[in-house]
Amino acid sequence: GRTCEPCQCNNSTDKCLRSGECRDCQHNTTGFYCDKCVTGTYGNATAQQCKACDCNVNGSSSSLCDHVTGQCSCKENVVGRDCSRCKVNSYGFGPAGCTECACNVHGSASLQCDDSGVCPCNLEVIGTKCAQCKTGYFGLPKMTCKACDCNVDGTVNGTVCANDTIGQCQCKSGVTGRACDKC
Repeated sequence: GRTCEPCQCNNSTDKCLRSGECRDCQHNTTGFYCDKCVTGTYGNATAQQCKACDCNVNGSSSSLCDHVTGQCSCKENVVGRDCSRCKVNSYGFGPAGCTECACNVHGSASLQCDDSGVCPCNLEVIGTKCAQCKTGYFGLPKMTCKACDCNVDGTVNGTVCANDTIGQCQCKSGVTGRACDKC
């Protein structure tokens, strides 16, 4: 007859069929030789190191993960092995994932907003996304805000430049130029 050979089940069970197929794999392992992690776990099955995926319910699109790395499938703008935090320059971690901050690159002191989506603005800038120059400044959204510097003699008293990308000052009759400095 045939001789009995020990099961080759990576120390996860001592039960196997005559074919060598392992039975009743332990330590969250499965497969012919108990050499794979069961669904919902990851790690090194041959060393009995299969761990639960523990994907974050809010941040991941599934409770399953990569069976080797443990990387869960993250929702939009969410990062981390377990999908538990917003990616840089995003906010509002929740069931829908995270939202991109969308801070104006020229008007913001940083592209990272706070937990309510408000961006930190440069001194001469206003707005939740830092996309508008304060009164007396112009330039956004295409460049950083600059002071109007309207020519006092050529500008209508009590006015400031347009709060846009050009910054045209309100010139007196017969005066031209962005800063009302030409006749």
